[in-house]
Amino acid sequence: MRKVLFSLATFLLLISCGEEGPQQSDSFDRKAVVTQIVDEMILPSYADLSAALTDLKSDYNAYLASGSPSAIEDVKASWLEAYLAWQDAAMWNFGPAEDNGLLPAMNIYPTDTVQILQNIGGTYDLNSIGQIDAQGFPALEYLLFSNGIDWNNADVQAYFDNVLARMENKVNAAKSDWDDYRSTFINSEGTDRGSALGILFNHTYLPYLEVHIREAKFGIPGGQRTGTALPEKVEGLYSRVHSRELASRAFAAYRRAWTGMSHISHTAGPALIDYVKYMDGRNGTELNGELFDQLDEIQLAIDGLDADFYSIAETNPQQLNDVWVKQQLMVFTIKTEISSALNVTISYVDSDGD
Repeated sequence: MRKVLFSLATFLLLISCGEEGPQQSDSFDRKAVVTQIVDEMILPSYADLSAALTDLKSDYNAYLASGSPSAIEDVKASWLEAYLAWQDAAMWNFGPAEDNGLLPAMNIYPTDTVQILQNIGGTYDLNSIGQIDAQGFPALEYLLFSNGIDWNNADVQAYFDNVLARMENKVNAAKSDWDDYRSTFINSEGTDRGSALGILFNHTYLPYLEVHIREAKFGIPGGQRTGTALPEKVEGLYSRVHSRELASRAFAAYRRAWTGMSHISHTAGPALIDYVKYMDGRNGTELNGELFDQLDEIQLAIDGLDADFYSIAETNPQQLNDVWVKQQLMVFTIKTEISSALNVTISYVDSDGD
């Protein structure tokens, strides 16, 4: 169960057998949708994440200069804002993000506290694969919220600084690389697996929902697969009161990716769900309304949970599993009905028989 996000993403995003289907002949402007996603969602989310990490670094430096308890509270608040900003950017794990190894540097949980404590005061290379779960937001969370950490220890301060610096470097590299990747991605038309739409389906619309939201945030801590709840696997383990906020933010961003809502203004633009509606008109289906209902129902279900997923997993894990079930229904809708209606080639397989 260790390295939840990294290992699941590695094993689930596999190339499946079979030939790519023919292109769907229609007049819908798919390029306008992709352009909206890039310019109004992806690029602004990376800009906000970079700015939030800069703010976190600034507050951390202010704490080092003063050493006051109130200053460390400012660091905790900035950590949360940056972690929430990550939830907006996390789903775009392809192209520059994948090339720069952004996900492993940002949010592998639960964090390896034993490795962190070994690293503090010792020698380590955060680029090593053995350090994947000793860094990112969960590692910073452990350092900030664990009662066993001595913030007067210069080695603790140095480790926090090194982890944060690597996160900043990774985000800024991915953000910079999008300047070159943007044109290539937007102009990759069609619906095959190498097209922009194919990449989005095979890295965001399906696997991000399945792996990083459904399983990691709900199914694993709720014990959906094993029948045994695992509270220690929740996101936000050490801060304890931010699990729902992080999950809600992640799904809200995912919802905007379908509905074409701008990351900054939250105003609507060309949307993938418009393409679904367009194909409904051609095929006599009602997938657009079905998907809208599922997106709304899941968001309400997440927002209705207690803030502390650790306590939920300990006392009533079925609440987490109930949300998992709702997400599972949407996975089925997207994987078997919407992808077929849009003629998008699905180029990965999973192991749960969806």
